[in-house]
Amino acid sequence: MVFFKRKEKVPTEPQRLDWRLLERGAIALYYKSSVLSADLGWFRQAKYVVHEMNGTAWDSPAAFHTDVQRALGFPDYYTKNLASWIDCLAELHVPDESGTVLVFRRFDVFANVMNAFNNVNYNAFIGNQLSPFFGTATSAGAPRRVELGFSLGF
Repeated sequence: MVFFKRKEKVPTEPQRLDWRLLERGAIALYYKSSVLSADLGWFRQAKYVVHEMNGTAWDSPAAFHTDVQRALGFPDYYTKNLASWIDCLAELHVPDESGTVLVFRRFDVFANVMNAFNNVNYNAFIGNQLSPFFGTATSAGAPRRVELGFSLGF
């Protein structure tokens, strides 16, 4: 989590879009594409480096990693797994005078394809072939949990 100390000497800083978004954490979820596009315009005008990726074509983790490697310019030694993703993100160029923005458009499509937000995790299926309920789940386990975190240093 990122913490900001509002300074009385610089009253305009907390009104900037980047400050307002980062006050609530490093990840901002947008529900309207038009709002996201307007904010990206502000970031580009403020000389931020913006990397946009689209999750509609990702049908597997390999597809995600291939697209991310291309979009972010990860080196050849990127091994297309979470550990390598974290290592290469740490090496991503961030301009001193502004920052870097990663945009994942339609990540929900990829999450649903990969069943990352599995709200119903069925188990204990009926195994008696003579039963009319054969193959039906009799219980459900806890849903999966996804936890993302980022650390930013200024």
